[in-house]
Amino acid sequence: MNVLIEYCGTVRSIKINHSIKLSEAIRAADLEFSMPCAGKGKCGKCRVRARGALSEITREEKEMLGNDAGDDIRLACMCYAVSDAYINIDYEKGSVETDEYIRHFTLDPSTGFGISVDIGTTTLVAYLFDLNNGNKLGFVSALNPQGICGGDVISRIEASLSGHTDELRELITNVLNEMFTKLCCDAKLCLSDIKKCIITGNTAMMYFLTGRDPRSISCAPFISEFLFGENIAPEMLGLPDSTEIYLTKCVSAYIGGDITSAATAVRLTENESPVIITDIGTNGESMAYDGENIYCASAAAGPCFEGVGLSCGMMAKPGAVCKVWLEDNKVKFETVSGAKAVGFCGSGIIDAVSVMLKTHVIDENGTFETDEKSFTLPGTDIYITQEDVRNIQLAKSAICSSIETIMNAMGIDSFKHAYLAGGFGNNIDPATAFEIGLLPKHFTDDIIRAGNAAGCGASYILRSQSEKDYSISIAGSAHTLELPTNPFFAERFIENMSFDN
Repeated sequence: MNVLIEYCGTVRSIKINHSIKLSEAIRAADLEFSMPCAGKGKCGKCRVRARGALSEITREEKEMLGNDAGDDIRLACMCYAVSDAYINIDYEKGSVETDEYIRHFTLDPSTGFGISVDIGTTTLVAYLFDLNNGNKLGFVSALNPQGICGGDVISRIEASLSGHTDELRELITNVLNEMFTKLCCDAKLCLSDIKKCIITGNTAMMYFLTGRDPRSISCAPFISEFLFGENIAPEMLGLPDSTEIYLTKCVSAYIGGDITSAATAVRLTENESPVIITDIGTNGESMAYDGENIYCASAAAGPCFEGVGLSCGMMAKPGAVCKVWLEDNKVKFETVSGAKAVGFCGSGIIDAVSVMLKTHVIDENGTFETDEKSFTLPGTDIYITQEDVRNIQLAKSAICSSIETIMNAMGIDSFKHAYLAGGFGNNIDPATAFEIGLLPKHFTDDIIRAGNAAGCGASYILRSQSEKDYSISIAGSAHTLELPTNPFFAERFIENMSFDN
């Protein structure tokens, strides 16, 4: 028996000798596929087109599919192939933040070429550089294939602890090897030409990459046994023995090398203080400097700011609503590439929530004031439900409260400067972020967009020993504020759930 899977214009086949979930078939074919709820049947995001010998649709699956029930649409985590079947993954990669924060740095010229990598929870990006002159030769991006084990870090830690450690490692190393190969092919190089590789990411991503047991970061007191800042064997990533691979240094269990790299990109401690850099994504990490000390905190925002886990959420790709505003009392919107609206990406969803507040569709507690318990964007069939609003409230409160906890520890009311980084952080409208309480009201008057600061910092570390030394220094001197046990954070988290904070 065969299951054929069409993906990005190509077809892969796997042989089966018993019934198998469509999601397991996709996983067996080593294909990039996201299941934000880790296949628990809660999010409805693993929709595929499927035909052939399939299990009967259940009441639960039909309810989850809603209007999409029929027309061969099935949920990969609920539907089984019982014999020969065909699956089509309607896949189109969303845009990944690749803009760099450009500044002068001291280049250490050397022969050969190097690659810097930012492993995000949702997305990956890799850059290729000529190490002799420091010039960037290209970049490539991808979704993190570990999304099939869940959209957030906690889901993936649970997957690792339940026996999927090797699978998580192989998912990430396989896609990295594909990215490296593409970079080299595009630049007409061989993998043997790659002499250095710098990889950054949060602490959990580094655990998954190296196949380590994440038990110590899965429960209190959340003490990471490994903080990295070390080299790993090049064969782990399919690179030649002559390649030096360095993983950036983390601060603690949930303060990773990605925020250390981001702080390096902007040379955080060389700014007028107090100053902060915040990377808002699936994990909202912040690092701040008051002139003497460095403080950092990590808030588990979940993937909704990256368009995942919402009724009509999606990545920032053509058709994603990225801006929503009021004009002459009418709701206006803009989509990526001007395409027909098919869903909301992160920046669009917070704009939409702001408009819902202004038009009294929801009240300050996030509760719908209208009889219709959802908001449909005019002229489209995409909508926002009460549950979506609650998810946004949880995420925005986590980010805002984490920043306020840092400010409280520093004894300040505002920052001189604030850097916003990451795909979501770099593209949100700060005014909207203030309106819905994603950022504290008196946060700062000077917001600087820092692009993919983590990836940029890694590229500086790749090309300069002084940048590497700087990243190690700030990682070693930063103070982590443990939010789960912080009473100030707990109090502010409850208060910040409201939109009137």
